Amino acid sequence: AALQFMLGEGQILESFDVHATGCEAARVTLRLLPKHEATYEWLELEVEAEDGAIAVTRVQDILGNLTEVRFENVRTNQAPPASRVRFETPEGVKELRLPGS
Repeated sequence: AALQFMLGEGQILESFDVHATGCEAARVTLRLLPKHEATYEWLELEVEAEDGAIAVTRVQDILGNLTEVRFENVRTNQAPPASRVRFETPEGVKELRLPGS
């Protein structure tokens, strides 16, 4: 559910109980508690108040480990040349292609 939400595919209120834990002029902090069994205790998002962009994510797993990821100097809607992206399928892995790709 957490990954689906981060990819913009999930419905936040269906998957999580959401609590605002901080509200400042520039950022809002939301703590998301999973409604269903998960491998983590909670997910926390710091969101830019101006545009809703996620600035920081924190995840605490069921063992108490905390992982924090900060997004800085993010550029959106870029069109990098195809030459900048290279993917090689590892040996023994079957590559599936989506229609239209």
